[in-house]
Amino acid sequence: MDANELGFLIEEALLTLALIGVPVGVLLFFLISLVRYLRRDKSDEVQTKKRKRMLIISVVIFGIFLAVCCALFILLMIGLAHM
Repeated sequence: MDANELGFLIEEALLTLALIGVPVGVLLFFLISLVRYLRRDKSDEVQTKKRKRMLIISVVIFGIFLAVCCALFILLMIGLAHM
């Protein structure tokens, strides 16, 4: 195995990690924020505001990521249709 093959393997491993790790991380962040918000102490207003803010941030990030994934999928389908 020469340096080019090793570099290619490292590049592919990082790309795979990015393509799988980022969606899983965003989904976990959203689910954890949702569970923490639902299981909060409703009498503590400071904690409620903080968890609500984190839930809103996680929903926005998840929505942006989902929109990007849908856009890439649509572009892929358009590209395949015009081949």
